Amino acid sequence: MAVREVLYQGYNFSISYEILNLSSTKGDIVFLHGWGSSKEVMKQAFKDALTDYRHIYVDLPGFGASRNEMVLKSSQYAEIIQLFLDSIGVDHSAILVGHSFGGKIAVLLKPTRIVLLSSAGIVPTKSLSVRLKIMVSKFFRRLGISFFSNLFRSSDVKAMPPHMYETFKLVVNEDFSEIFKCSPSNALVLWGEQDYTTPISSGYKIAEYMPHSSFQAFKGDHFFFLQQKKAVHAEILNWICCLPSSSVAQVEQEVILHKQNWRFCCKGKVQGVGFRKYAAQISQEFEIGGWVMNENDGSVVGEIYAKQEDMEKFINRLKEGNGRLVIQECDIQESSFSPFSSFEIRYKSLKG
Repeated sequence: MAVREVLYQGYNFSISYEILNLSSTKGDIVFLHGWGSSKEVMKQAFKDALTDYRHIYVDLPGFGASRNEMVLKSSQYAEIIQLFLDSIGVDHSAILVGHSFGGKIAVLLKPTRIVLLSSAGIVPTKSLSVRLKIMVSKFFRRLGISFFSNLFRSSDVKAMPPHMYETFKLVVNEDFSEIFKCSPSNALVLWGEQDYTTPISSGYKIAEYMPHSSFQAFKGDHFFFLQQKKAVHAEILNWICCLPSSSVAQVEQEVILHKQNWRFCCKGKVQGVGFRKYAAQISQEFEIGGWVMNENDGSVVGEIYAKQEDMEKFINRLKEGNGRLVIQECDIQESSFSPFSSFEIRYKSLKG
């Protein structure tokens, strides 16, 4: 086991990982576990399979041996893992295998090839009893009575540290439907027929939404890939071998030409001069979604969802200015995949 320090938004994240099959030459496979799990589960399932590939098993922040003290969104998890993968030399040609919550992170990373194991991201309709529990819980919470609200939490949720519980609330009901529909990745979607955590109906939807996907179900529950190891290994190997190189090349080209997320940070005379309103006007001109926000250090940050050529036009127009703002420095970086349909001006809280 190794640990890699990743700096993200001023915080150091210690990412625990393990690499197997160091001498393999066919490429890399990155394994991302589900919520409440760890790299050990994924290693147990796949360490004896696909040995021609280098295996990279990762503990997501806050799980296993990876430290986390922040409240994070799925997109931030993806950004941290992208920084980690960059730091160890893993590029977009790697195959990503994501289980449950790890599937959402894998999709956000936009690899050329992806295997989803009972992925999260489709919000199922809640039963009447669950909806009633939520209503009662919220009612008591508004009254300031936490005891009754806590009664409705499951045992695994009760055991979470406060920041991980807040993270859980942010990510558990995220609807990734549009993200799946916009995914450029070649995808193999695998599911357990008796999965009641992420029901098989979600798998059918994901396979329908993703433009380059195939679907296969196996007997078993949310951890069917542990229960049906050999069959799952064979399915993945067959998919890799049968995927035409032209199809992989096409997806690689789509990754380049496809709309993607770009994070920018502009410094200079950029606050109190109409920068954010000007950015919003430009976004309408180029039909670009995203957001912009003032930072406490005097800079302006934002994110847009656009093709590279449109991103460059957007930034160039920002630099031209509105007669009042002066950009002295503007840093642009590719960000994790999260399509925006509109552009908004965000306001930073007083707490920062």
